[in-house]
Amino acid sequence: MFALVVPLVLIIGGGVAYHLAIRASSGATPWAVLTPAYGLAFLVCALLWLRGKQPIAVPPRGGLVVAGVLALSLVAIEGGYFLAYRSGWAMSNAAALTNTAVVAALAVVGVLVMGESLNQTRAIGLVIAALGVWLTIGKGH
Repeated sequence: MFALVVPLVLIIGGGVAYHLAIRASSGATPWAVLTPAYGLAFLVCALLWLRGKQPIAVPPRGGLVVAGVLALSLVAIEGGYFLAYRSGWAMSNAAALTNTAVVAALAVVGVLVMGESLNQTRAIGLVIAALGVWLTIGKGH
């Protein structure tokens, strides 16, 4: 149970704190906020890495490519949220729309690239999720 709950608490708590922090940083450019944030994140990750039980080693072959793609993805996501909020998007609308779009895109990638199945129940779930977002952020927003 612990192994199932802790990751969800970290993701949800981190996600809420993340959006509140971005929304609160209204004066500076996104890059002026993200630069020290990445520096602090680097220190936290380095301390967690050093504290771990595994030997400290260079990432396996291809590991730096994965890290590079992840870094570019993080900058795109965070920069995108900064720009969305600063252009007037409501926090709940931007998060709802983008997260639903990511789920839909990952469903397509999962089926077409990873060989996952998309049964009728999952397809209906995606449609219901999209309708829920449309009802939440649609008309008047």
